[in-house]
Amino acid sequence: MSRRATHIMELLGQAPEDGWSATELAQATAQKDTSVCRSLRALERRGMARQTDNKRWWITDAGREALNAPGGFVLKRSRPRKAALCFTGSARARLWRAMRMTKKFSVDDLLLRAFDGTEKKPRQTAFVYLKALERTGYVTRLRGSTRNDPRWVLVRDTGAIPPTVRTGGRVYDHNTGEEYRCAG
Repeated sequence: MSRRATHIMELLGQAPEDGWSATELAQATAQKDTSVCRSLRALERRGMARQTDNKRWWITDAGREALNAPGGFVLKRSRPRKAALCFTGSARARLWRAMRMTKKFSVDDLLLRAFDGTEKKPRQTAFVYLKALERTGYVTRLRGSTRNDPRWVLVRDTGAIPPTVRTGGRVYDHNTGEEYRCAG
């Protein structure tokens, strides 16, 4: 759980007689009103806080129990993030879509399908992404492809959302929720 939500829960647990307003909580936590309202709504969805008709906030019995639990409480995301919205127009998303459509491809094939010529360093972007995907087993080099004109085949097509290359040689697959380390 975020420190902001934890602090809000602690304040709700020590609420004055008439409860807290969102503005009062924002002032007490030195946070923006919108951030505090977002945390309050998340707590309300989980049944840990409630809002009265006069726009005052109170902790619920469930919230009090969670706050007093031995290990504290953790506010987990109630629904998964929609990762597809983040990736639809990116260069790697277009590369991934082109790989899924053609199955066997060279860098030039991908450049023709995924880029319109306005991007900076499209060939380097494609090679870096392909190298990470190759090291994690998403693509494999085809036999007979030359060093000057390598060709690949997509062997692990897990879904529409492109795998994300992370720092430290890791690739995260949003479709399966798995993370792979680059081999070699």
